[in-house]
Amino acid sequence: MKVWDRQYIGILADLSDNDDDRNKRNNVFINAPNSIQYSIKSLTLPQQDITIVTGYMSSFDRETDIDDDQYADNNSRIEYFKKAVEDKVFIYTYKKTGDGNGGKLQNSRASLVPRPRGFCLDDRFYPLPVFGKKTDEVEAWEYDHSFRLFRTCKSLGEFRTLIQERRSLGATYGYDPDAFTPSFIIWYEDNKFYAVGHVIKNYQASSGGLVVECDNLVSLEINTYFNKVVFQESVNPSLMFVPESVYKIIESKIIDDEEDATEIAMTPNFVEVISNDMGSDSADVKIENVCETIREEQNVTEKVVEEAKIGTSIQLHEPSKTDEGIIQMMDYHSTKSGLHYDIKDFINFHTSVKCGNLVILSGLSGTGKSCIVDMYANAIGIKTTTDPDADKRFLFIPVRPSWNDDSDLLGYVDLVHMVYRPSDSGFVDFLVKAQKTENKDKIYLVCFDEMNLARVEHYFSQFLSLLERPEGKRNLQLYDEQYSGKLYNSKDYPSSINIGENVKFIGTVNIDESTYHFSDKVLDRANVIELNVLNYATDWDVAAKKYNKTISTPIWSMEDYKKICVDPISNCKVHELLWDIHIMLHRASSKFGVGPRVVKSIDLYLANLPVAFQSEFSISDGIDIQVAQRVLTKVRGSENELGDILDSKQEDSFESIFDKYHELSSFEKCREVLSQKQKELKAYGYCI
Repeated sequence: MKVWDRQYIGILADLSDNDDDRNKRNNVFINAPNSIQYSIKSLTLPQQDITIVTGYMSSFDRETDIDDDQYADNNSRIEYFKKAVEDKVFIYTYKKTGDGNGGKLQNSRASLVPRPRGFCLDDRFYPLPVFGKKTDEVEAWEYDHSFRLFRTCKSLGEFRTLIQERRSLGATYGYDPDAFTPSFIIWYEDNKFYAVGHVIKNYQASSGGLVVECDNLVSLEINTYFNKVVFQESVNPSLMFVPESVYKIIESKIIDDEEDATEIAMTPNFVEVISNDMGSDSADVKIENVCETIREEQNVTEKVVEEAKIGTSIQLHEPSKTDEGIIQMMDYHSTKSGLHYDIKDFINFHTSVKCGNLVILSGLSGTGKSCIVDMYANAIGIKTTTDPDADKRFLFIPVRPSWNDDSDLLGYVDLVHMVYRPSDSGFVDFLVKAQKTENKDKIYLVCFDEMNLARVEHYFSQFLSLLERPEGKRNLQLYDEQYSGKLYNSKDYPSSINIGENVKFIGTVNIDESTYHFSDKVLDRANVIELNVLNYATDWDVAAKKYNKTISTPIWSMEDYKKICVDPISNCKVHELLWDIHIMLHRASSKFGVGPRVVKSIDLYLANLPVAFQSEFSISDGIDIQVAQRVLTKVRGSENELGDILDSKQEDSFESIFDKYHELSSFEKCREVLSQKQKELKAYGYCI
């Protein structure tokens, strides 16, 4: 077993009495990435070098019912967290930090377990391996953790035989046999636990299972200690944490009585323990009654704690990993941030990102183009406070007017010093990180802000070709391959980078005298979305009151994201519409038309519209939006070229085609765009 897979037990640390002034700080606080950070004190025996480790919200596994409302004030967030963990112990794994003097919990590897009824803050716990028959609970755990325990014994007798023959007892999870040799191990059968020993040696077999050697073999039933021990099958069915006081009592009895185990004289804190060898029916009934009482008391305690928690805190909800879940979270995060969008913009934006390689947001300054990208990152868990490293998967790049080729964005080879100099935009480091094997199941977002302050065709030229290539063939060339291995940092910056489908590109643009207009090469590859402006006289107050409860943000993987992507469906009627538009445009000018790339993109978009939002955004709305975003954005030119096809009175015009295909859509958005272009022609003799 790897050292960092070992599980420990601990509680929230109290750092107020730290003698080292440099280390005095709160045990729970809000760190720079706006995430809750906390410290855990280990209660594990034998005592390890590092007793205080650092955790984050991302450290908890998905089953842990605790959340952080990032929109609440910091004090409320901290108090909620402390309240949520005050009656729990942490079961966790950690790695040492770079300096070797501290530890950091591993992501999604920490669990919260209710403290046993007899828990004492001064207790220290020995981790002991647990073996037992294969049960439904064990199989469910194995499936969730992708880890097989390969249980083979069906009874305590078979288990004792394996020990005597020094054969593998089965796999354990989170237990490190090199850390110490316990005096006994645990057998679990029919809701009864037995301490089996005396163990003098334990080690890992070549098959991965645990082997133990005993000088004498004694079995003691220990169910009555459940007011002290920490064991939760759903967290780890192969590890029990036994407090030192209980451990010493059982150890003493096993050593003293050997195979002739009898009743143990207990302290006032304990009830008597009966040996499994006594065979007394009355003893079994007595123990079962005691255990049932303990279980009932534990259930009542847990229920009271849960009811108190619900009564004093905000009720949490977990959205599903669906299109609807993403749109719900975009709406939630925008509302909580004091931003206001039309729900149709969320649907349109999400579907465009899901189906396209490049999405461009256009609109008036201040309409929230950059912020909606932030909301999307929040909605899929990229900018969530539960993952302190998630922010590194979102890159915001302000485009500079001086950029005129791709070296301004990517960097260049410094042949004088024989190094690759990446651009200070951080873009290359971002792409290198995204292509690593361990990161290919993570989603990365890049936002080019004000991307038309420079000519996109110049600094983004390589990408315009690459993004049309199939997955696996999008190789971005950083420098000539002849320099591979010759540059001092060629290991960090290879000559080419594969752009995976886990990287999404988004741009924002303003259309004014300081910007450049997009060429058809760009428009042909992008969905250009113009955001709506909500009626702030009436709609803002309604939106602000929409969410009065905290919603937990799920963290999406690329595998999750792929599951919501639907293959394109060919729609003959839509193809007829687009073909008629193509013929009309081509008659007006040979440079106009609707290419096959655009047709395929529209098919994919329509197939991926969220079904749950059909009432707000139907297929008809999608057809209207796609014609406006993928076709009309390229209709630019003089009155001589466009006058007739923009004139609603002409037979061969957009309006006549829209009327012909009225059963597909009302084309409300398209007609608005055409109206604006007609005004531009009338005012300037040219439309853009």
